[in-house]
Amino acid sequence: MWILRAGYPSTIPEIAEEPETQLRRFLRTRELQPGEAQTLIFKLGARDEMIWDPSMRSWTMVYGEFTVGIGHSSRELRLCGAFNNERAVVKTDAVPLAHCNTRLRLPSADVA
Repeated sequence: MWILRAGYPSTIPEIAEEPETQLRRFLRTRELQPGEAQTLIFKLGARDEMIWDPSMRSWTMVYGEFTVGIGHSSRELRLCGAFNNERAVVKTDAVPLAHCNTRLRLPSADVA
């Protein structure tokens, strides 16, 4: 099983009470034979870029740079990336991923 965690932009004061990253999706692979591969596609929607605003009693869009990490668990993220949803930024259908570094600040992130 693979998971996708996403982190809100760290510069937005409204998200101070939100967790640093949140589980957004998980996918299971079929039973793979040694050396076999399978492509997995994680899709995020607008709701994944919103937070609950109790004063307005509604979901509010958060703009800025979001981080994403993919791995077998939240402490073992192998691929990381980022996307920006600012209003002037062109929408992207794919987020480039690379081996994780300390950007998501998870203590046991796999960097090999």
